[in-house]
Amino acid sequence: MKAGFLRAIMPRPFRFAVVLGACAALAFVAVAAGWFRSSAQAASGAGAGSPILSGLTTGPSSCRAAAFYPYSLGQSYNGLPLVSSTVVCNQTPPGMGPPVPYTDYIYGNCHAVSDYGCAPPIEIQAWPECSRDYAMYADASTTQPTLGSTPVTVSALPGVPAASFEGGARLEMYTGNTTVVIFGSDTSGTMSAANALVPQMVPRMAASLFGSATPRGPTAMSQATALINQSATATLLRAESLGKGCA
Repeated sequence: MKAGFLRAIMPRPFRFAVVLGACAALAFVAVAAGWFRSSAQAASGAGAGSPILSGLTTGPSSCRAAAFYPYSLGQSYNGLPLVSSTVVCNQTPPGMGPPVPYTDYIYGNCHAVSDYGCAPPIEIQAWPECSRDYAMYADASTTQPTLGSTPVTVSALPGVPAASFEGGARLEMYTGNTTVVIFGSDTSGTMSAANALVPQMVPRMAASLFGSATPRGPTAMSQATALINQSATATLLRAESLGKGCA
């Protein structure tokens, strides 16, 4: 089982129930499995001015060193304010090495109507792809990563492997060194957010994959996008998403 696997597949209402303190039973479960998320944070904030990270990061020093890009939708998205931005060390089960870093940006608030709590409208996470890739969902009886996932295409960047989970409420994009995880209410919401992130992805991927300078202007962005979408690059990204491992 790879680091972060249980958190990756845990339904969002259950994750937020612990935070909201809505259900004592769920809180007990969270304590019992507490190694999956520690309190170590490099940056956190709420409301206007919450920190927006840019450039490669390796997360807090207490985390496993693994370079990846943070992704966010800025200080607001579709009228939803940024209410939380955090860098977390995701604790791994005993014997599976140091914690794995990821960034987490939450947009909008929710109102719990049951003991299961609620999830915010949009949440954007970024993980080192070497610790969270498509291969982690592989069915043990086959070589195909099929458990709860459906391959999808992000229209603005079809060369990047992507998969939908939880009936479209979670979408993951595998960009080569970073896995971008988008939580929303449905396929339309997660896909719209994915397309909105593409302008950030293109220059970062161009630098990582081709050693290119940051593309500036529509023409350069168009050329970089074409390189990412070419079949050879798509094949490389697909292979990496199916088994690239952390050192």
